[in-house]
Amino acid sequence: MRQSFKTGELKSELERALRFELGEFRRISDVNSLNFKAVRKSDGLAFLVKCLPPERQADFTVTVRHLAEMRGTRAVQRIFERECPEELLGVKVLCLEWCGGRNLFPDELTDGEFRRFLEDHLEFPGALQRTTLTLPGYTPKEWRDGAEAACRGIWGGVLRRMLAKTAEEECCYRPEKLRVIHGDLHPGNFAFKDGCVAAYFDVMSFAWGYPALDLVRYFGFAAEHLPRFRFVRRRRLFRRFAEAVRNLPYPADEWIIAINATWMERIDKKLAGGIARPLVLLKLAVASRLYRKLRWIVRAELGFAGG
Repeated sequence: MRQSFKTGELKSELERALRFELGEFRRISDVNSLNFKAVRKSDGLAFLVKCLPPERQADFTVTVRHLAEMRGTRAVQRIFERECPEELLGVKVLCLEWCGGRNLFPDELTDGEFRRFLEDHLEFPGALQRTTLTLPGYTPKEWRDGAEAACRGIWGGVLRRMLAKTAEEECCYRPEKLRVIHGDLHPGNFAFKDGCVAAYFDVMSFAWGYPALDLVRYFGFAAEHLPRFRFVRRRRLFRRFAEAVRNLPYPADEWIIAINATWMERIDKKLAGGIARPLVLLKLAVASRLYRKLRWIVRAELGFAGG
């Protein structure tokens, strides 16, 4: 994919394809450098133009199918399907409904918003069962094996010892409990509006897993950004996670496996493709301590056996 195209070039090609003039067309840099907000000049209709990077183009047809199947749920829908070709300037393009709102970390939500978020999450996995899934599911055991093989050096040894202490049953899913989940739920992939979740983005990441995995990824993403957090924000983050553990009907072992899967995936992906720099290994070791804190919270809240 040619990623060096100019915004003006893409706007011109889009206007030519859609056969109407755009009054506004700008890059949404705070969400994704290949996402754009477009506004139709005649009536002010706003919509999202999403360009897919090369590694996501293989998921394009899956994305389109999921968007079609997600009618009636809070997922942004595709528009201008007939007017706009799938490719412009060599780029795979989706035109989606515009959804305003805020992208928030767990500790940035008000108490009311957080309670509504938990209620929304109870409904979301059920709504996804209507989709047809062909993507592979999460495999935390394979991630652990891959991460152990990639860990080298002093800090790699620290990570290997942490991984070795993870019991076999704490990194294996129970097939009968798996459901379709979002798979990449972080603050940039859903928006809050009027105190509740307004829409979900990036539905190409759907996969099989525990519903708890979505929440752990959301909190884990925040935990890995803790260097920019202050002490008060850190305490609020862990308190919110404890509230989620108490109020959502997920068994303790599913929470633990979801935490381990998120942690092992991060290590596996960071170390894939060669020898990692010592600084990367150090950051992963620090992040591992945060995931241990999340496990401690689950055990404390739900009385899960083990240390």
